[in-house]
Amino acid sequence: MRKFYLFLPTLAALALGCSDDKTNELPPPSEGPALTVKIVSVERTKVSFELTTDEAVDYAYVILPSDQQAPASAEALFAGGAKTGMFDRTTVTIDDRSVSGNNTYTLYAAARTINPFVYSQVATASVDTHFDYTEAITLDAVTLNSFTYHIKPESEGEYRHICCRKSDYDWLVAYLGINPAMYVGTFGFRSDAEQSFSFEDAFVDESDNPVRIYSGTEYLIIYGMSDPDNSYKVLSAETLLFSTVKADEAPYGIGIKVENITSLAADVTITPEEGIERYRMMTATTADYDGYWIEGESVVRGAIIGDPSDHSQEYTETKTMCVAGLKPDTEYTVGVVGFDKENREKVVFYKFSTTQPTGPAPTIAIDPQPVDEPWREVSLNVKVQHALNMWVCLETMAKYDQVLDQPGFSGTLGDIIHNNGIQLTPEQLQKALTEGILCQSDELSPYTEYMYGFYAVNEELVTTTETYVFRTEAAPTVDLRMQLVGDYEAAITDLDGQPHTFRVTVSDGPNEALKTQYELKNQLVMLGFEPCGIAYRSPQELLDNGWAATDEEANANYGPKIILEVKQDNTVATGAVNPSTSELDYCMADFNGSRLHFQGYTTTETGRVISSPVSFPIEVSDDRNTLTIKPYVNDSYQGLFTYFPGVYKGNSPWYGGTDLFRGGTEMVLTRVPEPNAPAGGVKCRPVGSFSLPSRVSVDLSDSSSDESPRMRMMRSYAVHTNR
Repeated sequence: MRKFYLFLPTLAALALGCSDDKTNELPPPSEGPALTVKIVSVERTKVSFELTTDEAVDYAYVILPSDQQAPASAEALFAGGAKTGMFDRTTVTIDDRSVSGNNTYTLYAAARTINPFVYSQVATASVDTHFDYTEAITLDAVTLNSFTYHIKPESEGEYRHICCRKSDYDWLVAYLGINPAMYVGTFGFRSDAEQSFSFEDAFVDESDNPVRIYSGTEYLIIYGMSDPDNSYKVLSAETLLFSTVKADEAPYGIGIKVENITSLAADVTITPEEGIERYRMMTATTADYDGYWIEGESVVRGAIIGDPSDHSQEYTETKTMCVAGLKPDTEYTVGVVGFDKENREKVVFYKFSTTQPTGPAPTIAIDPQPVDEPWREVSLNVKVQHALNMWVCLETMAKYDQVLDQPGFSGTLGDIIHNNGIQLTPEQLQKALTEGILCQSDELSPYTEYMYGFYAVNEELVTTTETYVFRTEAAPTVDLRMQLVGDYEAAITDLDGQPHTFRVTVSDGPNEALKTQYELKNQLVMLGFEPCGIAYRSPQELLDNGWAATDEEANANYGPKIILEVKQDNTVATGAVNPSTSELDYCMADFNGSRLHFQGYTTTETGRVISSPVSFPIEVSDDRNTLTIKPYVNDSYQGLFTYFPGVYKGNSPWYGGTDLFRGGTEMVLTRVPEPNAPAGGVKCRPVGSFSLPSRVSVDLSDSSSDESPRMRMMRSYAVHTNR
């Protein structure tokens, strides 16, 4: 145990101290305390060392590049901004992260006693961070707001790499179920050379959106060699998780005062103590702050700091700001991050609540209108009062429920409508405030439950949400539908030029419940798709084998199957819209570990094969004996793409699966007289969706709301995977 002594002057000593006799002066200080330095380990971004003393109370050290001038003395080391600490035992071990790879440094350290200060000699040690690159990913340097990493590809050829904030990656994992290989294959930057990548204050993602670098924040580097046959797929992925250096806490205070609070605004005064050289602040609802806190303290600080390179919202002295655009009767939090001259940080918070609203809340009146074709149309006359803005959103009830029931979703139905609906133009809103506006759609599916959502807000940001739930009628019977029922021989050639022929059955449904369901929507079902390698299994077979627990599950998951839609104009097409997503992403089958999706496959100019859920037109011969599933042609801004039928296996139709069959031609079904005994099967559940694409026409033009960076990232993921 170390001993500490406190020397108190005696009365005699005090008396001597008051004497003018110079012979009573204190003797000069003795030789300073001993100090030794021992390097324990050295890495590219960290050096560990020990300081040992028998007498000293505290220490100071600095690590400088070897070509930089040394501190003049121990006193200068303590006074010159070096890192300091106290000895709580004879030897202290220190991990310092101020070094970077491929450099040489000198460690300077000193110690001292107190009462009076007596300094040791300056002890030194050399530090060399030159090491060969042996790993695929190496962190070369990291500071408060910058880092450098090095990629050494494991083989020749193209690789992909990317860095992202760990909390952003975790968000995509939670909502999309991706893994590192999927992420870097989709978002990663391409390269084929060994090199280093350095970033300060920020780096950009694949959409050129800036990702800020903050102190004490986790970032993830992902690397993988590209698949030679598909550059958007990596063969395997490696990761490196690291944190930027955590800033020390500044020993100065920051005052926050909120005055003149109304339902819509408040005056916020920030008063930094001397020592705080600059600060940034953010006022947001406490609910919004709580969302940041879920992801961690570093995310909260990052939200307050914003863009480190943008100093327009950075302040250096006491300032009063009028914060407007607040919501009535809502709790808000003011967050402030201050910095001193050594870039130490001080984070403080203050909460306040706005007052009750003074004006009337918006009201919305909905009046259904008659339509000619109620199996695919809806029309409503909508009037609103006391509204400054209004949004309209039409979607299936299943899709609304899917979002509301999503784990972790803390929003409301109004939030969904507001964030995903169409905002009325000033002209449309004026019409809604007077005579009413007609909201209608003629693109609905037969016998499907929908909900029209309306969200209005007034000048005080008081909101009102109203809904209209309805089910479209069953589609009128089309004679052509039952004329197509029968057994067929299917013929198609795959992308490799290999022909395939196999038997299928076009049925009005494999059991009575499905017959009724398909009849209500004028649908048929093609049973079996032998080239995918999964034999057909009926709903009853799923139940008998324990692959489905209920009749409802078996009726959804049997297959492989392809839904055929017979329309009122006697045209036929493949594809059934999943009511939970309003997209063509239904499963062909889902049982016994195989979840299949009917997809379209196309080859790009670069030879890359991509797939996407599409609806194929079907040509019917006059004698009803030949059905030709024609290619789907998409003339987009990216080019002209011709898709052919295929089968994709995976939990999602968009990413992370395997191609079981990639068609290269149209598929021809020729009727055969003998019955077919299909075989095969799989389980089908709706795939989750996190933003609701609006499908509504509102008299004039549509307008869409801004998307969050993460929603843009998720949509970008779908675009890049073409799934």
